[in-house]
Amino acid sequence: VKVQNGKIIDRFSTFVNPEIPIPLRIEQLTSINDNMVIDAPKIEEILPSFMEFCEGSVMVAHNADFDMSFIAANCERSEERRVGKE
Repeated sequence: VKVQNGKIIDRFSTFVNPEIPIPLRIEQLTSINDNMVIDAPKIEEILPSFMEFCEGSVMVAHNADFDMSFIAANCERSEERRVGKE
């Protein structure tokens, strides 16, 4: 969510299809299972929209380093794919 002056002003929410089975440990931790993500967009499809949503924002999260590492890694992979196509 985006918060301004203590009020939610925008939301971004989607599952991402990881293209691999979700391990049981992760399913138990998150309550997210394969059936919930099977029809979700792949990271390549959703990452540009997510990055646009986040532009100019300060990211705040519980365990942010962990979450941000996944976002950064996928941004790097996305850039490598894009450069490789040029």
